[in-house]
Amino acid sequence: MLDTRIALPMLTLALAACDVRTEDPPSYKLQVTESPPAVVGERSHLVLDVLRADGTKATQFEAHHGQAMHLIATTYDLEDFQHVHPRLRSDGSFSVELDFGRASPYALFAEVTPTASETGGAGQVLRTTVWPAGAQSGFAQLDASSAFDGRMAYRATLQDTQLTIAPLAAPLQANVPVELSIAVDDDQGEPVELEEWMGMPVHAIAISPDFRQFLHFHGGFTSSSQHGHGAHGGHHQPHASGGRGPLAVHATFPVAGLYKLWVQVKRGERVITAPLVLEVR
Repeated sequence: MLDTRIALPMLTLALAACDVRTEDPPSYKLQVTESPPAVVGERSHLVLDVLRADGTKATQFEAHHGQAMHLIATTYDLEDFQHVHPRLRSDGSFSVELDFGRASPYALFAEVTPTASETGGAGQVLRTTVWPAGAQSGFAQLDASSAFDGRMAYRATLQDTQLTIAPLAAPLQANVPVELSIAVDDDQGEPVELEEWMGMPVHAIAISPDFRQFLHFHGGFTSSSQHGHGAHGGHHQPHASGGRGPLAVHATFPVAGLYKLWVQVKRGERVITAPLVLEVR
């Protein structure tokens, strides 16, 4: 059933490489219909409608990175994470299936861009909460003791893939732009071939435990590592297409505190997701 008891707070939107950000409340809302009703431990079909302030339904959307909607679903404890792309139906509704595997409410963040005639081409982040039957409330308690703050490298091993975020010149600070340098290697330490996923070789999504901040960044290969391309604009200019070598993600975190970050890359037919905790001073 839909959550009518707890409203997620106003959030900040950051869209990708251009780092567009707004703190204005969205002029649309997301309406979700479950079929069958969501139950903990089961998969449910959702129909999502984007409603204008007057209650009428928007039905025309601009594609963003190849999709009319990017949907992020995460549990209130930020342990379960799903990044999916609902199908736009002929009636203007979106259709998707989600797994409700944990006994928690699921926060949904839908990134959409209604046609430019309505919004001038501005992207919207719309959010709501689905409460599967059997869910228990409770927000994340992130562990600062193991958080990446830029002073030491972060490394994760995900099956046969290693992901490393290099140390920064200075600790992460609020409102200070930063370039995250990310290496993706095989289990022998050699750079792996990565493919584009939704138009970019790397996606990075950050959410604060109070849900006030939702940030979605993209990045590309640095010019020195991107094979098949010459350098354009210097060593740290990212390229979007696939290849091997370090990735560069330009990010800005608007407020200090802890964030849960998911870094996503595509290797072969697999989308690899590396979760970590960030600390921004």
